[in-house]
Amino acid sequence: MSETSRMGSGRVFPALPAHPDPAEPFAASWWGNAWIDALEESALDQARLARGRAYAREGAVDTITVAPGRIVAYVHGSRPRPYRAEIRLRTMLPEHWDRFLDAVATDPAHIAALLDKEMPHALADAATRADVPLLPGGRELAPSCTCPDRGHPCKHAAALAYQTARLLDADPFVLLLLRGGEEGDLLDELSRRNARRAVEEEADARRADHQVRHGALGDSAERHAESGPTTEGLRKSARPDGAPSPHPLRGTAPATPTAQAMPTGAATPTGTERPVVTGAERPAAVGIERPTLTGIESPAATGSKPATLTGTESPAATGNEPPPATATEPPTTTSLPAPAATDAPTSPSLPTPPGVLAREVLATEYRSPLPAPLAPPPHPGRPPVLPEASGAPDPMALEFLVTDAAARAHAFLTAGTDPFTATSPWHDAVRLAASHPGLTGRRTFSRQFAELAGSVGSTAAALSRAAAAWRQGGEEGLAVLETPWDPPAGPFDRARGALISADLPRMTIHRNHLTNEEGTLQLRYGRDGRWYPYESEPGAADWWPEGEPDTDPVGAVTGMTEV
Repeated sequence: MSETSRMGSGRVFPALPAHPDPAEPFAASWWGNAWIDALEESALDQARLARGRAYAREGAVDTITVAPGRIVAYVHGSRPRPYRAEIRLRTMLPEHWDRFLDAVATDPAHIAALLDKEMPHALADAATRADVPLLPGGRELAPSCTCPDRGHPCKHAAALAYQTARLLDADPFVLLLLRGGEEGDLLDELSRRNARRAVEEEADARRADHQVRHGALGDSAERHAESGPTTEGLRKSARPDGAPSPHPLRGTAPATPTAQAMPTGAATPTGTERPVVTGAERPAAVGIERPTLTGIESPAATGSKPATLTGTESPAATGNEPPPATATEPPTTTSLPAPAATDAPTSPSLPTPPGVLAREVLATEYRSPLPAPLAPPPHPGRPPVLPEASGAPDPMALEFLVTDAAARAHAFLTAGTDPFTATSPWHDAVRLAASHPGLTGRRTFSRQFAELAGSVGSTAAALSRAAAAWRQGGEEGLAVLETPWDPPAGPFDRARGALISADLPRMTIHRNHLTNEEGTLQLRYGRDGRWYPYESEPGAADWWPEGEPDTDPVGAVTGMTEV
């Protein structure tokens, strides 16, 4: 099968449930355990594997996408934003697939096992004998992750690998997809190979049967030639004059004597004598009855002349010239009597099927009711892994846009309106940076994040700070970050007294900001009446949004310190 390694666009599996029992293994099948063995043999740090097992048992691995050559999923760690973990595996070449499918097609038990979501040892052994890399070996799994840990693998990639073993346990076609073969395409190719094999086997059986039959007929002909006369001898003995004789297998019939030529004007023989054709002989027909017409008497049976057309008697029979035909006396012919009218079969009357008027069919007033809408999913879905191709858009950028479209569609389904309205490209970039789960945090930035910041003329650090403000309070949170203002007297003036009463540090006032003396804590009052907490390194004045906003300044400070 050619180009099997490029088959398939991937499968998306929902997040697997937690696996809390530490004594229960991740895989129960031998091929699932072979995957875990390949992971643990290539690991450089057993502590990271232990942490990855803990993440997997806690259900920290999100939706898993399996595509030819790689597995991708977002894994939740200690930070709020998940990391994108990936495991790569080399796909098989077309010649590998050809040998593997031949090995599967030769034994129907292999196909039945795969359809039952099983992978017998015999199938893996057959693949090994055919030099097909089916199961992964040591150092063949290539993990990677967007986290800053450079372990091989990190705990996030290890968690993904352990959850993948559970997928392999349930369906071995996941392993074949990783190697480059999609389930539907593989089954179609196996069906074609089975059909071709069945045709070849049937042709071989027919050829062998044909040879056996022809060998038996040849032996019989040789025995017949030794025991009896040849065909030529039979022909000569049957016909002394050398004329061909009847077929020996049909029997021999008495030869009909050759009729003599009748003189002109002789009477046509009647009765039991049958007229013969002059100068020709009638071959004898053995075992064949002559068909007769019902209701017509044979001349031989009645002893009379056969019925003839009036006025058209043969001159040889009458000896006179035929009278000229006249217009008033047309020649008459004898014909069979017409069947009675009652003899004709009568067809029973069929009931008329009910009809529908055209105006009822084409009516425009009636509309069938629409079905009830489905309930929206609990959260937006994850996009599938897109293939990488030369000249095509960046798959990561497409994944970025698809994730954003899914989030907006989910919000529209649940709220009825699109809450992500942006007044400018900068606001839209901040919203994208804040809502996409694959973008990094405050100190490290991915390539996509830097490109997004550059597209609106900003820096990655400024976009990261604005995204944090957006996550804190949406558009109002971004306005609190970017636009200081002078609040009127009232709740803002009473905030300092409330903080002192709660034994919290004394704060100084600057416009809508309250800052402690150490320069590490700040409260910003928004136009929506909520207090937004900020944090900075001592003396750096590098303020970042932290914690949740609150209408009570004491609640905003205590909530940030608890985090």
